[in-house]
Amino acid sequence: MNAEEDSSIKVIVVGDGAVGKTSMITRFAKGIYTDEYKKTIGVDFLERTAKVDAVGEELTYLLWDTAGQDEYSSVTKMYYQGAGACVIVFAADRRDSFESINKWHEAARKECGEIAYVLVQNKCDLNAAVQPEEVQELAKKLDMKLFQTSVKDGVGVDDVFQHIGTAFVRGQTAKAKQPAAAEPSPSGAPETPAPTTESKESKACCNLM
Repeated sequence: MNAEEDSSIKVIVVGDGAVGKTSMITRFAKGIYTDEYKKTIGVDFLERTAKVDAVGEELTYLLWDTAGQDEYSSVTKMYYQGAGACVIVFAADRRDSFESINKWHEAARKECGEIAYVLVQNKCDLNAAVQPEEVQELAKKLDMKLFQTSVKDGVGVDDVFQHIGTAFVRGQTAKAKQPAAAEPSPSGAPETPAPTTESKESKACCNLM
């Protein structure tokens, strides 16, 4: 990207309550972790500018952590708009959070449309309540890149956002390389192509076909 292009991306992080969404963005944005659980009321926001290693450019991540409880759904959906990526998080030791993935994916797609979606299996340091095959099958079905993380141990968190950043920067670069739309004629009317001159022989050939 160049200086004229947007060098920031809005990332929404969704999933059931207590799966580690707040801890994840705090670990990424501030490099810290706390065992203390604090329920998100509505949304939380953090920001970090980091280098995207694969493309060698800096990108500002605008991280929106949304509440996982149903009573806040009408509030959190307001913050979905304008997102460039969505991280759906579930906890490895909670099957109910895995079974909610379809719901979160559907809600995000309804509000955000075709953006990048990433599936994160957090708390991979704990005993899993879901078989690996189930997780992989669902990720494939929903066309999402799957990451396994342990926010507590700092494992895999940066990988999630490096992937998002790489896809975003490459997408912006590809858009910049697309040819500009044709300029309209001074009169505002579309240009009329000049008539082609055909020989009598070519017309005769066409009539024979």
